[in-house]
Amino acid sequence: MVIQIAAGLTASVRRLQNVAKSAEPALGDFAELRIAAEIGKEYNELLNAVVLQARLRKVRWPAIAEILGVGTETARTRWEEAKAARLLARRRERGRKTARPRGSGPRQGGSRSRRSGGGAIDAQPRLASALSHLQRSSGRSMREIAKEAQVSTSYISRALSGERMPRWDVIVSFARSCGADPAQLRVLWEEANGKATTRPFFAGRPKARPEAQFQLASALQGLHLAAGRPTEQFIAERSLHRLTATRIGDVLGGRELSSWPDIEVVVTALQGRPEVIRPLWECLQLAANPEWTPENPLPPTSGSQTEVTTLRAESF
Repeated sequence: MVIQIAAGLTASVRRLQNVAKSAEPALGDFAELRIAAEIGKEYNELLNAVVLQARLRKVRWPAIAEILGVGTETARTRWEEAKAARLLARRRERGRKTARPRGSGPRQGGSRSRRSGGGAIDAQPRLASALSHLQRSSGRSMREIAKEAQVSTSYISRALSGERMPRWDVIVSFARSCGADPAQLRVLWEEANGKATTRPFFAGRPKARPEAQFQLASALQGLHLAAGRPTEQFIAERSLHRLTATRIGDVLGGRELSSWPDIEVVVTALQGRPEVIRPLWECLQLAANPEWTPENPLPPTSGSQTEVTTLRAESF
């Protein structure tokens, strides 16, 4: 329970950061205030969970009170075990009521719970972060983006804060309005929607390799965008220099067939989920060599370097 609440609290703080960077005061939807109130509630739940956990581990009230900076009786009254347990039970009940049936997926264009499992705790804030970075770097206002996407400015504001899951057609319009390729946001959007990133793939068909390489490169560039487009040197430092900055640039640029360990280092350093990217990398291995298998990773067949930059998001 502590891990789940802490993850939700972290996601809420990220949403508040995105709103603070992107929100326009004239919108009047009080996004910052609403998210701050949610953070307060989540912090209270987290504190109750941590204190209850400490009590279950036989930590005495005087020690808890000293750490929290209150008197012993105050701590005992405020975080009494039965009271904390009831609060956390209500929280679990709320989670069960808002959870969707397995396989039903989120409503298109609606809100999605950050605690609905399947990686959604971090996925939607990651998508919101990518959108926020695009909006800021492009210099376009939310009103301009909303007008081109034919949605309200509040819709865009809530998408940037992570409060609303935008439809894919809105994502496409948003990216193009900001001068970006929608393909870079595809995997982020699918992950946030709880969709699988794998698609039917036939290694022997024409253009299989450039398409696979383009999809993998776009997914990596999307993660880079969601992280705020840090420099290759910064990523190298975050990865404890397991790769050089030059090598990281090659991986992000999709300029060659990279090994999975190299890609995993970059994805992890960008705070992505390697298991989401792995299927795209495997498709590229198959396209390069149809005899490739994870158990028998044969070297790729010889051939000229594939040009992937001419492909576009609507190809998929």
